[in-house]
Amino acid sequence: MQGTAALVVTKEELKKMLEEVGRISATQILNSFKAELNTNPIEKQTKRLQTYIQDRNSIENPREEWANGRHIRRLNPSKNGKPKSMSWFKTFKEESTLNKCFNRPSPDHGRLQEWTFEDVANAWDHFHRQRCATN
Repeated sequence: MQGTAALVVTKEELKKMLEEVGRISATQILNSFKAELNTNPIEKQTKRLQTYIQDRNSIENPREEWANGRHIRRLNPSKNGKPKSMSWFKTFKEESTLNKCFNRPSPDHGRLQEWTFEDVANAWDHFHRQRCATN
């Protein structure tokens, strides 16, 4: 007959172990919920736009998805991790001819203009091709 290994703990040790496991589990669950709650809608849309620029087949109808300057400025952050400046965005709109594309006022922020993902992606490609040609 083979013996089996056993661990013997006192009630107090078992109680401490269970409390610690409960504390760790609760912390992990809370961190998970916080991460979900803190997801910035601007970041979500920026990631969707970035994915579309990299893979034009990733979104079924890019003419129904809209992005504004806040999203575009975050596509390629500055060296310190912040969104590009408003002056950069103005230059981008002019050099990429995004300013000639149809736009609408943002339903969330009426003063912001929005462009379709397709127009933004085309402008992004044009802007970077133009920049590479001059460098």
